[in-house]
Amino acid sequence: MHPRGSRGFVHGLLGACAIALAACEGAEPPGSCGSIPQVRIHTGESSIVTACFNDPNGDKLTYAATSSIRRVATASTSGPDITVTAVGPGSATISVTATDPGGLKATVSFRVLVPNRPPVARGFIPAFNTTVGGTDSLDVSPFFHEPDEQPLTYEAVSPDHAVVTASLDGSVVTLVATGAGKAVVVITATDPEGLSGIQPVTVTVRPPEDRYRDDFETPASLDSWLLNDATALVAHGRLELTNTTDAGLAERSVAAPLSPWTINVSMGRNQDDSHVGVWWLTGHPVYTIASFEIGSVLTNNYSFYLFDSQSETVYRIPGLSGFSDIINEGTGELTEIELSLSGGRLRAVVGQTELIDSRGSFYFRQVLGQVTSVALVSRGPPGRTALFDWIEVDGTPAGAPALDRVAPETSGFDVIRRLLADGELKVVEKELSELFGPGR
Repeated sequence: MHPRGSRGFVHGLLGACAIALAACEGAEPPGSCGSIPQVRIHTGESSIVTACFNDPNGDKLTYAATSSIRRVATASTSGPDITVTAVGPGSATISVTATDPGGLKATVSFRVLVPNRPPVARGFIPAFNTTVGGTDSLDVSPFFHEPDEQPLTYEAVSPDHAVVTASLDGSVVTLVATGAGKAVVVITATDPEGLSGIQPVTVTVRPPEDRYRDDFETPASLDSWLLNDATALVAHGRLELTNTTDAGLAERSVAAPLSPWTINVSMGRNQDDSHVGVWWLTGHPVYTIASFEIGSVLTNNYSFYLFDSQSETVYRIPGLSGFSDIINEGTGELTEIELSLSGGRLRAVVGQTELIDSRGSFYFRQVLGQVTSVALVSRGPPGRTALFDWIEVDGTPAGAPALDRVAPETSGFDVIRRLLADGELKVVEKELSELFGPGR
């Protein structure tokens, strides 16, 4: 027999359990109240979408989002708002899950499409200007932009291997100039999906620059020079050129006519009553020889001459001659001189001092436009010695190769040498304007 109050307690407890069981049996999961459309974004971009879920029990929901391919897109949540971030080209499925306090769930999925975009040119690859045999290497990766941040592979194609060849090491392109001409090398950058962008490189190849330099270090240097009316000795790194008549020459040809041209020389005298100079053949049919000399003439200590082979006259040009303290006139002293003609401008420079800076007339510029052979000269009474420490000849060939920069078999200065030997050479002073008309 139970106490009277205990029966009521048991009935109450059973009733409460029945109510709780009824409540558990009535719980329903959340449900989606709408789909999420496909999201299309580019690499590096983000987009926010809102998921819609209803909970029949009115419970507060928590949200989570996962990506099927994280290298394509990632997802994060802030309540029902889903932030989708594109990582790389491709497509992925984003699954959004809503969970009620009892662990009941609902899921909705949507697609994310990240389009692949081709690489694009960034700026311009500099033009490649060189001479035959020139080479250059350049990392071309800074000149392409990959909007999807994918690795690129590169290709370089030359349309004319007779002008330039192109090779690649990773993103470094090496161009080698093989012959004179012009070509456009095409650089292609390709992404992993096969989309590509291009950059053209304009290549201009000039004929090989002709250059020789002689430092007169050994007697073997004399093998490259043709001696006329002179004896030569190489000693202490200098050429000592002694004339046996009024003018002694050591002549050396260039491979082809040079235009533009530069002659650099270090020269001096061993006697006060002599002249040391550089003569060169111009290739002109009338004014065949030009020269620059150091030595006293009137009040001048340097002179510029032109030889007219038709009238057999040497013209000394006062406007291109003069006096300068920069000239080292003492016996055994040397002066380094740069003679050049480029862009129609004739210059003679010692250090920072311009002795000659002349454009002259158009005809004058044509007269001096080329160098075909160079002679080192000792001039004065026989037995005078000129000193040459070194000489360097630069330029761009203006025609087909000829004598390959060696001593010529015969001298191109024979006519003026004969006139000097016979005492028949006329020397006349004339300004450029008198010979060729006004210049600028």
